[in-house]
Amino acid sequence: MSTVTTVAMTALVAATINVYGTPSRVCGSIAGQVVDYRAQSQSAQGSSNMITIDGSKNPELLPEWLVWQQTLETLALIEHKDAPAFKHDLVLSDAERVLVYREASQQPERERKCFASLDQRHKELSAAGVKPDVMQKDLEDREVECRWKVLEARDRILGGLSPEAQASLLSWIGGTRAAIRITVSREGLAHFKRPQ
Repeated sequence: MSTVTTVAMTALVAATINVYGTPSRVCGSIAGQVVDYRAQSQSAQGSSNMITIDGSKNPELLPEWLVWQQTLETLALIEHKDAPAFKHDLVLSDAERVLVYREASQQPERERKCFASLDQRHKELSAAGVKPDVMQKDLEDREVECRWKVLEARDRILGGLSPEAQASLLSWIGGTRAAIRITVSREGLAHFKRPQ
């Protein structure tokens, strides 16, 4: 991958990352709209309770679900914007390219369904008067199910690629990994890493 392409891709990836953590919850965004599906009963704590993971310094600390979620979102954006400079960095046959971009194009819908499901479940549990800690656990488990869908997309992609194409894509993903910088609460770190 050329230096210019790497810098441009890093900027593009950084611009698409809209996941962040707070002491009591992890939020995400779809098209810039923040969706908060967690109980908001806890007040924000000091920054000493927060951990920042910088993919350019410690890429191994980033969970695979997050890296692949961001990769798929970036690839969907590249395909949507028809950015040939990025496409040429990937060594893919025509059939492999179709597979990769088909899975990537489905990521926004996977995410939309996930957030809608979590929002609906939050409303149901709230209406039923479920205790916040029980609600939190239920929503976290459902969120992990959403993360598995991303990992299943990863497995479909990698399973359909030649060894050369796998190596090309995984190398390209290194740029995505390096562009991720995320802050999570210490108390939410174990959940953030799930399902690994």
